Amino acid sequence: MINLEEIKLRYIATSVAPWVASIEGRDHESGSHFIMTGIAVGENIKQAKRGEDFEIHGATIADLDFIAHARQDIPALVEEVEKLKQELLNQKTVGVPIDTDGVFEKSISIVENEIKQKLEFKINEWEVLFAEVNISNLNATQIFNWGMLYQRMVQKK
Repeated sequence: MINLEEIKLRYIATSVAPWVASIEGRDHESGSHFIMTGIAVGENIKQAKRGEDFEIHGATIADLDFIAHARQDIPALVEEVEKLKQELLNQKTVGVPIDTDGVFEKSISIVENEIKQKLEFKINEWEVLFAEVNISNLNATQIFNWGMLYQRMVQKK
């Protein structure tokens, strides 16, 4: 199981967010690829809050973009997971499905109706079958069992 608290501790311990990949030829003209910390895209890169830059040798541009985005994405994902876990907990506590647009309730109603129709059809089949049973060929136990089964089917109806 994923330990969200450990994940939080790991991202909190990293350099200040946000992180931005700065790629030579895409984001700047000279130098190497690196990740800027503590600065968002479009902010003045000479700000005092800017953290230390770092380079990752051997990383592709996609690797650098992924790593830079991960510093913002992981906290957002953890927050979303915690929110969804709380919604599930609330759902279990209250016992009512979370269904803001009514789709779940409509779906349940459709399924319930289909089940009722199939059950009624089966009961009708059983009634025909019971009507056709020739009890003169059955022993007392078989007659009793058929009677009990018929009684259960009629009660469900």
